[in-house]
Order: sequence, then C-alpha cells, then structure tokens
Amino acid sequence: MSSSRSLVLRALAVASVAMLVGCDGASKYAAVSKLASAAPAKLLPNVLELVYTENHDTAFTLLRGLAWPAKAELLAAMAWVASFALVAAWWNRRRVISPVVHLAFALTLAGALGNALDRVTRGFVVDFVHLHAGRFDWPVFNLADVFVVIGAGLFVMGARPRVAT
Repeated sequence: MSSSRSLVLRALAVASVAMLVGCDGASKYAAVSKLASAAPAKLLPNVLELVYTENHDTAFTLLRGLAWPAKAELLAAMAWVASFALVAAWWNRRRVISPVVHLAFALTLAGALGNALDRVTRGFVVDFVHLHAGRFDWPVFNLADVFVVIGAGLFVMGARPRVAT
C-alpha cells in the first residue's frame, strides 16, 4: 500500500473514532441536560425509554460488592489502559486485518474512550437507554456501550475463517 493511501486511511480511522466519541459525548450531554431531573421519556411504551442514570461501577455492575475510596480512579485508569491496548493492537495488526476488523477496532476504541472520558470528567458513566419488555429488563446503557458491543460482534465476524470459493 502506498504511503499516501496509508496516511489517508489512518486519518480516516482517527476521524471516525473522534466522530463516534463526539456522538457519544453529545448524547450524554443531552441526557444530563434533558433527563437528569425529568421523568423517564417513554419512546416505545413498555419497551424503550430514556432514563438518566449514573454508573459508578463497571458494565453489569460487576464490582458492586467492592467499596474502595479510589474505585472511580481505578476504573478510569483501567479504561485508559484498555484504550491504549486497543490502539497498540490495532497498530500492530493494521496491515493484515480485514476492513471489518478495522471497523471493529474503531467502534470498540470509540466506546472505550467515550466511557473513559466520562469517568475522568464526571467520576461515573452516564447511561440513559433502557430496554425492557415483559420479564426482559436490560441494564441501562449508552452509545459508547453500543459501539463496544457492535465492535465485539464485528471482531467475531472478522475472526471467522474465510471459506475458499
């Protein structure tokens, strides 16, 4: 690949991550300003609502039983380490991975950075999307979480062996 094409692709990747982080930040800003002191906004009754919550823990509150004075700082540090590890892995594999895996890296990194920025600036992550139907009640989440989940799915798709035709 020519160096100018490589430079353009890297700039596109950085711009994509920055745009996704910006979308996540804008959605969280809207959630704070419009939902923090309001009743949940029911978009699809009994299925989808917007409700402001502050997540002082990890996804699925995996560390809820641990009460440390510096828990927020530890979670923020872990998020930044994970982000730097993603950047290093992406950089080291950039020439041999498929476009799907490049997209997976971009989405996952954007999600990790979006939540890491929240932890650094607020001390918690703003969540606001709540899905539920009948007995199904998914934890409240945000756009950064969606990016990470889609990125993880794309990693799985990109890791599947290709069938020769």
